[in-house]
Amino acid sequence: MTRSTSRGKRAVVVLAAACGMVLGTTAAAGAAPGAGAFSAQARSVGLSSAEARELQTAVTAEIVRAGGTQVALNRIERPGATVLLPLPGEIYARNLDSPAGRTAAGRLMAEPCPYRHFCQYSNIYFQGMVEQRYSCAEYRNYLVYDGSWINNQTRGTSARMRDKGGVLRYSTPGAPSQDDVAPWNWVGSIHPC
Repeated sequence: MTRSTSRGKRAVVVLAAACGMVLGTTAAAGAAPGAGAFSAQARSVGLSSAEARELQTAVTAEIVRAGGTQVALNRIERPGATVLLPLPGEIYARNLDSPAGRTAAGRLMAEPCPYRHFCQYSNIYFQGMVEQRYSCAEYRNYLVYDGSWINNQTRGTSARMRDKGGVLRYSTPGAPSQDDVAPWNWVGSIHPC
């Protein structure tokens, strides 16, 4: 192991600890558990130990970046939103606690955007990480590359996107609507309703 790799791992552990978690253990009451807490779930979907660690690293990085509490192997809860990360080797995120998410077919399609939600995907065509927002609040955008979105709120509801200076620059068509290729680099915040 090179010296810079060792420093990089220490930085991740320090950042994770600063967010109230230590990989593999609970750092404080209410903190997110590490990969060990979800080992049964990892085995049930066929992940190897290395894949479970890879996923845990991605979950931890997302919590460090934008906050939240890990509640399942690939799921983070934030105020007003649920975040799902794809499993290693998969392109779509899926809810492993839902019957459809545990099936082989669940790996082959995007997780449906629940009714009354605005879903923001990290990749185009509804691939990658998805943040399912269900509260009418202003959400900071952390994504910078092209992604996609689905507006599945009550019929006719529009989401509004502001640039990094707070200027309203785009309102989505009323629900239901979607965009399979959406640039996130200019978006500072999203107000789903």
